[in-house]
Amino acid sequence: MASRVRRMPPIKVDDYRWQTPPNDPTLRVRRACATEAMFGIQASAQHGENDFYIAATVHLHAPFPGSETFTLRDLERKTQSSLVELRFSQPQIAVTLSWDKQGNCSLQYRAPKDMDEPNGIARSS
Repeated sequence: MASRVRRMPPIKVDDYRWQTPPNDPTLRVRRACATEAMFGIQASAQHGENDFYIAATVHLHAPFPGSETFTLRDLERKTQSSLVELRFSQPQIAVTLSWDKQGNCSLQYRAPKDMDEPNGIARSS
């Protein structure tokens, strides 16, 4: 007796590899897969229903050994430094989504040009 289970089409791995569009060498793009595609549902994503959160624990230490003074400016600098470090250790926080005319979701990642870019984002956060 023949199986009634419908076979899934084979996955084309090349569709999910990071690629560089010819018109923008600083951009990397790939098709969303698995649960990424769930977060890429355009209508709900545009309403903020599928926001992505990262929880991080930050340990702050006095500005220099033996110091017991910790100013608001020290806290600000250390927070900014932590955000920049997080940006590079978890690059997925910089991924954005785009959709083609058929509604297929793609992930986009643009590496920062230099350290000024993530530092500017950290200062404005």
